[in-house]
Amino acid sequence: MDHINKISNTKTLYEPSTGLPTKDLLLDRFKMNMAYGTRFGMSTAVCYLRIQFPIELLHNEDQKFENQLQKLIVSRLKKCVREIDTIGVVNSTDFIILLTNVSKEECTDILERLISHIKGDYTIKQRTVTIKIAIGTSIFPYDGRTTEQLIMLAQAQMYEVIALGSNSYRIYRGDLHNQAYRKARIENDLRYAVKHNHFTVHYQPQIQLDNLKVVGVEALIRWEHSELGDIKPSEFIPIAETTGFSNELFYWLFRTVCKHIKEHLVDTYLNTIKVSVNISIHQILTPNFEEMVCQTLHDFGLSYECITFEITESINLYNLEVVKVKLLNLKNLGFQVAIDDFGFGYFSFSDLLELPINIVKFDKRFVRSLIDNKKLNHVISPIIEMSHNLGLKVVIEGVERVQDFKEWQELKCDIIQGYFISKPKIVNDLLSTIEKINHDFSSKNKE
Repeated sequence: MDHINKISNTKTLYEPSTGLPTKDLLLDRFKMNMAYGTRFGMSTAVCYLRIQFPIELLHNEDQKFENQLQKLIVSRLKKCVREIDTIGVVNSTDFIILLTNVSKEECTDILERLISHIKGDYTIKQRTVTIKIAIGTSIFPYDGRTTEQLIMLAQAQMYEVIALGSNSYRIYRGDLHNQAYRKARIENDLRYAVKHNHFTVHYQPQIQLDNLKVVGVEALIRWEHSELGDIKPSEFIPIAETTGFSNELFYWLFRTVCKHIKEHLVDTYLNTIKVSVNISIHQILTPNFEEMVCQTLHDFGLSYECITFEITESINLYNLEVVKVKLLNLKNLGFQVAIDDFGFGYFSFSDLLELPINIVKFDKRFVRSLIDNKKLNHVISPIIEMSHNLGLKVVIEGVERVQDFKEWQELKCDIIQGYFISKPKIVNDLLSTIEKINHDFSSKNKE
């Protein structure tokens, strides 16, 4: 029995698909290196390495191809380091390499070798993919005395490399960039924050202009960090996507939204108010995405019709046939599908024709630029008319002034949201906010 337990414990210390040490085993070796280094005056370089795959490959369903690619990468990694060094697996894109008893010159040589050997093209059975690589490095004992500190410094350097375009390395030299450190800290704290419910969901009401009633709310995720303060979604969501954590974050958000609908909206507004939830290409391309959201709604006894999914991404990805099929599946199930941020970035007029959607939502930056340049009527009116002819509803966000409100009424858009209606509210204040909005706008309508 002891022999079986030893075999079982050994397996958990090595990542099955690569045979490389897991992070737990790597940390044990790191501590051992630090103990020897303290006693015998040896240094250890900590290299945080990130492989940057094309986004379509992150959701590739060809497991055999992924396994072969991973084996090729690991094979090249092993050829770049020495026998006394350790390569550990963090996740599907990240590795930590410990360079034992290494001088700064030797460290530089190994880093340059890693860059030249790992970046570039990989061809497997006539299919070629191009990957980038970024490496950040800190050195014990010069840069820190704890594993956490040294890994964090290396990770922060890696983010600085990515900001400069990748396919390079950076060694910490006492000049840590605050933004790079912040990104590393956010990445390291994401999982802990989800596990311990440090995120909250706020809801911003939307009113329909033909009857001035609240017909929807948009769910907005928020993170108040104990040390970093308020972290905006535009900051932590890209990091979650890069590190493969966005789906877990979305599942937490979606389940929380369903719980809030069940506890606060079902009795009064179940059939009249829809809740909008943002999804990205990462969720859409997840093989079991439809099953997950349907099962969650079933768990809470909710219908598909109460949810609107707002999508925003590179149009090149949305032109993938598989994405169109998945969006059509969602629409056919009864979910509402909206294009978010229309007019700013990637979406174009042809997307209104090609994508299976119900709603087009104008980006507030696009709207504001038109208002500022006095081109609102000339540009927006034809788009609204075309959208209505296609059977689409038009939603305007970022409405902040009474003048804006009146202009959108005249332009015959369908739904508006913004600070003029209400700031985003915590769920406990949502019902009273909706009642107040309905009362206030009902009074204005009578006037």
